[in-house]
Amino acid sequence: MTEQRRKDRPRALLVWPGGLFAGGANFGVPQLLAMASAMRAAADVDVDVVDLDVERAFGPIVLSRIIERGGGDYDLVGIGCYSSYDYLKVLELGRRFRALLPKAWLVTGGYHPSARPDDFTGLTPEGDRSPFDFVVVGDGEGPMSRLASALVTGKRPLLPVLGPEAVADPGKMPPVDWELLARYRPVARKVASQAEIYLSRGCPYDCAFCMERAKRDTSWRALEPGQAIEEMHRLDAFLDLSSWTLFIADALFGMKTSW
Repeated sequence: MTEQRRKDRPRALLVWPGGLFAGGANFGVPQLLAMASAMRAAADVDVDVVDLDVERAFGPIVLSRIIERGGGDYDLVGIGCYSSYDYLKVLELGRRFRALLPKAWLVTGGYHPSARPDDFTGLTPEGDRSPFDFVVVGDGEGPMSRLASALVTGKRPLLPVLGPEAVADPGKMPPVDWELLARYRPVARKVASQAEIYLSRGCPYDCAFCMERAKRDTSWRALEPGQAIEEMHRLDAFLDLSSWTLFIADALFGMKTSW
């Protein structure tokens, strides 16, 4: 967050609210990094990424300090919501960011918002108005890129639910920028043991018990093998994986044996 910024450039903050049951000792949030890279490729915006699991290594989490560290203001705040376990936590984070940044666009996405977008566009369980302006269904790169472009043009989207819009070919997306997590590199190994990466998208099986079906796409799309290996090398160059377990977090890894 210390890089030089243009004052007239819109600014976005992507927040990982913390994983299930203290985070599972994972480091990386590649899903947010992929969206950040897509947003920067689509529009002239600055994007910061915050992982609240790792933030705890620096002491108590104070959202106002996170905002101040990034320059004191953001035009868009995206908060991931993995599952129903995270629903109330994400709503509360939304309320707090809304109070701190009343003019910012607030957006959420993930499995729970994809399955039940109305949980974030209507009234909360307490009967209050949801703090979120937009909900992303399915893959976030396309919808978040359009929101980034809308920030630049000043044309706010009319519909609150964005997507589904699956990434048809992950290999055509810009590579993730691991340097967005540079703040966490010195403490990462103290709080996590697994480095997380994605090398493919989707799953064709559409099982009734699985959250993946909430993304509305039932195909498997992988990086080309050489590109997948290069992604692992890029993560290794950033983190040095010699003391880590590599956690390939794909919904379905290696479906095709030829791959």
